[in-house]
This record gives sequence, C-alpha cells and structure tokens, in this order.
Amino acid sequence: RNPRMEFAGEFAYYGEGYRAPGSRKTQWRVDPNCVSVRLDTLLDTEVEQISYAPPTCEGCDAVYCSTSNLSRGGWKCEFCGMTTAISAEQKSRTQHGAAPAFEFTLPGDAGSAQGGAPRTIFCVDMSGSMCVSEGFQKTKWRCAACTLRNQLGVAQCEACGQPARPEDLDPMVYLSRLEAVQLMIVEQLEILKKSAEPTSAGLVAFNDGVTLVGDGTQEPVQILGDALHDYDGLVSVGEGVPIFGAVVSEAATKLKEKVGRLKARGQTALGPALLASVAAAGQVPGSKVIVCTDGLSNAGLGALSAESSAIEHEYASAFFKRVTDYAMAKGVYVSVVSIEGEQCNLAELGMLAQRTGGTVQRCRVDELTSCISSLTSSAVIATHVEATLVLHTSLEPYQLCMPATHTVGLNSSVQSVSSATNSTQILFQYGPASADRLSHLPVKPGNPLRVPFQVQIRYRSKDGARRCRVLHDELPSTDDFAHAQAKLDMSVMTAVATEASGLLALGGDMHGATELAEEYSKWFEARRSGGTGGGAEEQLYDDYGSVVGMLRGLGGAAPARHVVVSEPLYDSAMVAEGASTAPSSREATLQNSVYMSMDPVGGFNQQSDEVAENLLHLTQSDRHRWRARPPNAVDYE
Repeated sequence: RNPRMEFAGEFAYYGEGYRAPGSRKTQWRVDPNCVSVRLDTLLDTEVEQISYAPPTCEGCDAVYCSTSNLSRGGWKCEFCGMTTAISAEQKSRTQHGAAPAFEFTLPGDAGSAQGGAPRTIFCVDMSGSMCVSEGFQKTKWRCAACTLRNQLGVAQCEACGQPARPEDLDPMVYLSRLEAVQLMIVEQLEILKKSAEPTSAGLVAFNDGVTLVGDGTQEPVQILGDALHDYDGLVSVGEGVPIFGAVVSEAATKLKEKVGRLKARGQTALGPALLASVAAAGQVPGSKVIVCTDGLSNAGLGALSAESSAIEHEYASAFFKRVTDYAMAKGVYVSVVSIEGEQCNLAELGMLAQRTGGTVQRCRVDELTSCISSLTSSAVIATHVEATLVLHTSLEPYQLCMPATHTVGLNSSVQSVSSATNSTQILFQYGPASADRLSHLPVKPGNPLRVPFQVQIRYRSKDGARRCRVLHDELPSTDDFAHAQAKLDMSVMTAVATEASGLLALGGDMHGATELAEEYSKWFEARRSGGTGGGAEEQLYDDYGSVVGMLRGLGGAAPARHVVVSEPLYDSAMVAEGASTAPSSREATLQNSVYMSMDPVGGFNQQSDEVAENLLHLTQSDRHRWRARPPNAVDYE
C-alpha cells in the first residue's frame, strides 16, 4: 500500500453497492470505492525527485512510471489501453517510479522565490453592531503593579502584595464585539512575532467605507462612496498601495496602536473590504485573509438585506464567486469568523472559504481567540494546488455518491484548492463504469484482476516552482460486497459520507442529503450489529449519528417549497415556491455552488447562518469527525 493514498477498502469494488434489506433502490451508491489524499504528503522530502518530465499517455494523460508496460511498440497505458510512442531519449528516462511516489518540475516553469514574507491580513468589521456589549464571568484579575494574573477570590497580588482594586474583584467584565476583536488581534500579533518563519500582518477595517490600515507603519488608505462599487478599482488599490509587507517583529507595536483606535459605527461594506484584502494578500502567494464580522454586507459590492430580491441575491452571489476565483488564482486562502448574534450570509462566505482552502467558524465573543488561533497558526505548504485522480477505464469518477456529470480528459477527476496546509485532505470517489460509458470508449476494457490508480498533484512550491507529484498504487478487484467491506478505514468512509451530504444540502437538495445520510447510517448500523469493525469504529458511528440527526432536523426547518436553489448558482437563481419537491440542484452542487442566503419567502430565515455553519463543517473533509464547539480559551480580566 502507498501510505500517501488512503483507500477506504482493500479492493476496487465492481458490484452494486450496499442496500438495506427491504429498502427501495436509490440513486445513491454506498460502497467503499473512495480514496483520501492528505496534502501533507507534499512535505515528504524523501520522495524520488526526477530532473525530467516523464512521458504522458496520449489517451488519458496518465504519467509513465517504471511499473508501466513498455515494449517495442511503445507504452501500452495500464489505464486506458492506448499505445503511446516512446522516443529513444525517453526510453533512457523510464527508470523512475519504482517507489510509490515521485516528483518533477513542470517544463518551462522553474519559478523563483516569492518576494516578501507571507501575509496574514485581518479583515475586521467595525460597523455599528460591533459596539454591542456582553458580560462574561471572570475567573482571574490582573495586578496593576506587576501584571500577574491572580485568582478572583484573592484580595491581594500573590507576587507583589498589591491590593486588588474594586474593579479587579468584580466577577463580571463587559466587552463589546469590537473590543474582543481588538484584544484578539493584539494577542495574535504577539504569537506571530514568535513564528519560526518571518511573516507579515496587516489590517483592513470596514464600516460605511473601507480603511486599509496595512502593516501600521504608514498612513491608512480609505475607500469611500462610489469606489465601493468599482470592482477593478478595489483590486487596483489593494494590489498597488505600498502599506503592507513589514514583518510583524518590526511593525507590531505600531499596528497595535492603530488596532486600538478602531471605533464602531455605520454600515457594513464587507464585500469591498474582502476584495481589497484578497488583492493585498495576493501579492505574496500563500497569504491568508481572516474575515471577522457580525453582520450582513449592506454597502458596496455584495450588499444584501433581509428584504433583498432574488435578483439582488444573484448579483451578490456572482460577486462572491468572482472574488473566490480571484483568490484561487492568487493563491490566497480565506477563512471566516462570524460572531453570533447577527446574520452575515455565512453560506456565501463559507463556500468562498471552502474553495480556497480556508475554514469557517461561528462563535461567541468569548470564543474569538480560540477560534482564530487555529487559523493564524496553520502554515501554508503549497499554493495553486490541483489534484487529479486517473482511473482505469473500467471505472468512472463519482461525485456525491453518484456518477460525475463530467470528467477531465478521458477518465479523470480533478479537485483544486488555492492554498493547502498540513491538514488539507482531498477525497475522491469512483465506481464501475456504466454500459453507456463503456460503449463510447476507444479501447474496450475488461475488469482487471489488479486495478491501477494514479494521483497527480500539481502545485506551486515556496520557491515559486510549479511541480507535479505523482502517487501510484493498485488494488485487487472484486464484485463480492462481503470481501469489499471486510477491512475498511471508517474515518475515510465517514469523511466521504459527511462531505457528500453537506454539499447536497448546501446545494438546496436537503431531501437528497438526508436520504444519502440515512443510507450510510443503515450500512454503518449493519456493520455494527454484525460485529464488523471494532471499538475504534464505535465513536465514528456515534459521531455520524449526530450528522444524520442534524440533517433530519434541518429537513423539517427547510421545506422543499421554500428551498432556494440554483442551476448553476452564479448564473441564475430561482425560488421553488409551491413545488412538491425541490428542483434538482445536482449540477450546482457539483460546481461547489451554494445559494442559501435568507429566502424572501421563508425558508431558513434567521436560522440561515447557523444552518450554513453546520453544513459547511460537514464539507470540511480534513475533519473526520463532527466538530464540537471549541472550548473557551480566554479568561477576561
């Protein structure tokens, strides 16, 4: 087995898949034909490096390796059966690939190191709603003389004997949302100062307008009025202003001062601020944008309100899709932290985060530091990542547990992410090729005894070079379901099930998401009752049970006639009102789209952000288990 490719099972399964006894046939295929590729494999320095680009199949784009079949006539591809001519020079370069992974630099793209340190840009809401204060229970107080933190019941400092002031002994502390964000940024700057690698931090704040504070060493730049509606102008300002780039160790003090001057007032120009932040971060690939907001974007590009029409939602969706594509092209990943209490269109922002490789958190004010600490500490290991699974032509790519509507090349599936960290995981599904698909192939395959698999990971490394890492392995084939499910990696299985259900629900097909989750749940329960697996699987079964329960609950909260769907989301939007079933959203879902903002005819209403957060966490495939609420990590003095 190739340890860099985690197959759910030990066989490539050609049978019909699991179906509970007595249940009707569904469109969903439930079986162990899936593989997980963790992108921390790119950190493996022991992988075989070759100095040339190996031959690729003219039929399916598979990359040649030493286990391929080379004869006088050329290379007969083990995936599609087509023969590719191999030159004499190429024959002398065909000894690579004996190991299960090798890597080469893509031709004509040696690259160069990027200028400047990677940037972490905090995109912070300072609209009027950020002045709302909340009370929190204190457990400690800080001595005014020596700054030691003492337990609340102690009347004098344990270190210097300084008596506690009356306000020190008050068991409650009141903090506005903006004050909590300011404290969080100051704490994160101290952490970034201690980073092993040089890093730059910057601030973009927004209310009625957008203020590019930068790294704090120069005067801020403001964007106001009509400029908030000028996409190209916002990009130009973000890319061109020379106020970002100073390393944190040199600029932290000045940036802290400017963070402390932020005042909450006005509206929420989130869309323009996000675009300007991505433009500024994109000057150094691998940079991060961390959006922290408590409300809906209601000024400038991407603006919405509770009364917005379907066409206004469509325009807002098109804007966020455009920002997503821009961030991916620049190698920037965006994470979103939404403060509980208001709606912020987390569905749109969350899908932006998902596609760029970021994460989504929705938290209370007292959880801000614990939420954001994990975001700033995640180091980017590669940008512009594109992973391709090449399959034998007896198989075909699947998405959402059904045959994919389109493939890349002859028989490949591709997934992309703008930036990858050491926790990023990509999941692929596959299944036996349909009779219709087989009838259109140039070379008719049989079912091989051993089935080859190849994953090609194209990425840009820190030195700027564009590289390709090739992972290859093979599995024995079977059409016996008992053999196929004998030994399974249930962490991969539950990741596939939760991701597929989450994407279906986000695409508007809540009925399909629930039905798919039920099918997997029946299979897992059958394994449990049959004694298959062991104690290590029990927690995964229980965790997945909570996913099924959540989807059942949401199915009641979002009746089909109130579901807003899109086909695809970013080209058109429609409200399915009065329909007995929700229109198919499969095409939209397969394009990573989502349209679940506040429905003008009902639907999710004030539950939309909470619903979106739960569903988005299902799609975060680097988490094998249902995510629990993060613990409070900060004691406020």
